[in-house]
Amino acid sequence: MIEFPHFSASYAGFVVLVLTLLYHAYRDKSGKSAAIENLPGPQSPSWLRGNFLQVFNPSAWGFHEFLAKDYGSMVRLHGPVGSKTLYTFDPRAMHTVLKDEEFFEETDGFIQYTFSLVLLNLLDVHRRSNLLLWGDGLLGTLGDRHRKQRKMLNKVFSTARLRDMTPSFFSVTHKLENALAMQLKSGSDIREVDILSWMGRTALEVIGQAGLGYSFDPLVGEESAHQYTKIIKQLAPTVMRLQFYRTNVLHRVSNIGTPRFRRFVVNLLPWKDLHDVRDMVDYMYETASGIYKIKKQALEEGGETVRQQIGGGKDLISTLMKENMKATEEDRLEDSEVISQMKLSPLTLFYA
Repeated sequence: MIEFPHFSASYAGFVVLVLTLLYHAYRDKSGKSAAIENLPGPQSPSWLRGNFLQVFNPSAWGFHEFLAKDYGSMVRLHGPVGSKTLYTFDPRAMHTVLKDEEFFEETDGFIQYTFSLVLLNLLDVHRRSNLLLWGDGLLGTLGDRHRKQRKMLNKVFSTARLRDMTPSFFSVTHKLENALAMQLKSGSDIREVDILSWMGRTALEVIGQAGLGYSFDPLVGEESAHQYTKIIKQLAPTVMRLQFYRTNVLHRVSNIGTPRFRRFVVNLLPWKDLHDVRDMVDYMYETASGIYKIKKQALEEGGETVRQQIGGGKDLISTLMKENMKATEEDRLEDSEVISQMKLSPLTLFYA
């Protein structure tokens, strides 16, 4: 009997991912990329990464200036694994892409086989990334579905609705005032207070009460800080460490198989940052889903149950759910779409 070396399931998943990427790279290279072969551009420092790290890094401005001075507004760059990419900062080209939404939203084939236009690629990558991070809300949808969500949300963000949230702002601010007073109340000793941390917690509580009708943080001491603040602030740097793969790999693998299969592959890969993002997204979804179930049950019971909720049923999500219940079947949002808006609501903390 022939014995084969033992490979863990994690590395088997990694091999499958690499072979898939190489297949897509070969298909891209054998497509219509010849259309940009005659454009000027710099040499590739790496076959694997191309010019990617020169374009996307915190100190990339010098490289962008070099491209503008030496090659003009239309430049051929090298993408991952030998592919070609069109880099442009021509205002007319960018205006056309951003203006003609209906034409350019169906761009998978155009991106992969014709130009790999940097702007189009980034738009598509960000949409796919947002879909995975935040769900099928405003940032992850296109076309009619996106317009339907905006139409529903326009009813929520009226002047009268926003005015109803004012008491929540004052309530949370007074909580912060009392908490800081207690922090500083230490006799004659001068104490240092981490104001940035308190501001982040206060922002989450304001969003929670006014936006979701939910209290995340009682703001009574440092030990009462909610885990959501920490998680959403860790998400940005973790996602940035995956930027190369997010930009160049995501659009090639995000539609392979079923969601359960893709989740299985993610679990197999020995990749800490990817697993951390997975766990953060799971936590945000579970939190939003839990709040949604509470709000839905209160609205179904109505009357006193709604009035006893934080915000008295005048928070944005309660208003959205009420409007959604009254909407026609054609205009009504799915539960997943409402939950995705709830995940998006604390997004201001992402960069805090």
